[in-house]
Amino acid sequence: MKKTNLIFLISTAIFFTSTLVLIYLNYLKPQSTTSIPTTRITPTEISDSISDWKTYNSSDFGFSINYPQDLLIQNFINDQYNRTVSFKGSDIYFSISLRKADPNFNLDKYYFMDSPIARTTTLSSQKANVYEMPKGYCDGPGCSQPYISIVTEHNNDVYSLSFFGDSNLSSVESQILSTFKFTDKKNEGLPISISAIFSAIKPNLITYSNPKLVEDEWQLDINSYEPKLTSIGSLLTSQFNMVLIDEVGSGKGGQDTYENDKVICYLVWGNNVDGGPETWVETNSFAYLSCAEK
Repeated sequence: MKKTNLIFLISTAIFFTSTLVLIYLNYLKPQSTTSIPTTRITPTEISDSISDWKTYNSSDFGFSINYPQDLLIQNFINDQYNRTVSFKGSDIYFSISLRKADPNFNLDKYYFMDSPIARTTTLSSQKANVYEMPKGYCDGPGCSQPYISIVTEHNNDVYSLSFFGDSNLSSVESQILSTFKFTDKKNEGLPISISAIFSAIKPNLITYSNPKLVEDEWQLDINSYEPKLTSIGSLLTSQFNMVLIDEVGSGKGGQDTYENDKVICYLVWGNNVDGGPETWVETNSFAYLSCAEK
């Protein structure tokens, strides 16, 4: 009886010792981690040459891309709420959109339309995420059509290129995507200081014309009557440390002059109503901001 108990105790000790050894060895084993696969977007050989493709070059959005002749630009929006351009043909439909990156934006953890990163790639020689939505984006009673999106961040803007109709790129779509390039030519030719002023003012306007060089000054035509022109003057003084040094004109038009140590700007307006820029109306009115380096 005593021998049986001894054998039982020895067997139990061996079992527990073996279990502890296995747990320890498993603890020492390197832990496996999941990683997001990486692919490269490369031109795909297609039957037709791309030499006759059109080129879309946007100085406002800072990119260029080539696309087949049969695609048409469906819409272009560039206001304080939306910045997007879309292209549509019989078999291909894609859009390119921009939005300002949040201060804490992190591309590696970015969810696009509530979807996680499927894989990473490169776009115009920089890192980008790929998001595949085979069932589209579902919100409310229905879902959108399937699409695949490529997202990256450049110059504090989040760029998203979305191809609709499938969650995989066709050979032609892959070729289109491979031609995408960041141009960094927003306000090309503009001095940096003036470019910063115009870029800050644009989101506060409904519509505007691209800056043009008039003699020795860069001029931004303002085609909007909202917000009041006085808010532009406030932006110049608050954000760019400019000082209002001169006011010339009557109630139906005039010019305000602002300057800092680098730039001098003239806010010019004309009205058909007495009262100055605060009574700005749309009909028969004009305004522009003209700036030059000192």
